[in-house]
Amino acid sequence: MRMLPHTRHWKHGVVTTRNGIIVAPYPPYLLDLTPYVFFLFPKVKLRLKGRRFDDIQMIWVESLKVLQQLEEQHFQEAFPQW
Repeated sequence: MRMLPHTRHWKHGVVTTRNGIIVAPYPPYLLDLTPYVFFLFPKVKLRLKGRRFDDIQMIWVESLKVLQQLEEQHFQEAFPQW
């Protein structure tokens, strides 16, 4: 099953097409969160790289473990590096 971002706002939030593709709206844009996104995504990606997961729930669990291992100092350094 593939996911496609979509700019239209659906009443349901997520729509499944005839081909089984999930169409989800873009999240609201928050400028102040951008440094965190660019900081956190590579950290999680590097830790999970090369691993296979049985379902989305396991990806979520393992990603959360990586994020919980980060110290407060890492988050504070995100903005100056931006």
